[in-house]
Amino acid sequence: MPHTGKLWMDRLSQQLEGFNQRPFTLDDLHQYCYTHGIYADEVRLRRLHGCCFYHGQVPCLVISAGLSPMEKIVAGYHELAHLLLHEVGTEVFCSTGNLWNEVKIERQAQIAGVIALLPRTMLNQDLSDYPRQLVAFRRRVWLELRM
Repeated sequence: MPHTGKLWMDRLSQQLEGFNQRPFTLDDLHQYCYTHGIYADEVRLRRLHGCCFYHGQVPCLVISAGLSPMEKIVAGYHELAHLLLHEVGTEVFCSTGNLWNEVKIERQAQIAGVIALLPRTMLNQDLSDYPRQLVAFRRRVWLELRM
């Protein structure tokens, strides 16, 4: 896993109070979006877990309605990370749920999504109720990046 730097984590922590300190919920996501003028919705997406884009000047975040609540948190914060960290121009950022995506901006967004669900403070807890793949990815992020 390539080193991605941590400045982006600092930026997220400044914008999302409690990031990597407490688990975030879908209610937290929707409240943040509402407060900051981000249109957020859940719709049935066949292949994607989520996407974000601008409709005119309005940032938009869409999560697949068919995901589990935990997957929605990861996908939602993945897309929010794109809006907060990455310049969204004419492209649309799409989340496929692939945890091992090595493209830098996708990797940062995926780490942000997983950390929103499983912050540092939870790493020593029993995580048997969480999907194994997410837990394995989160532990790997901790071991390699100490985040």
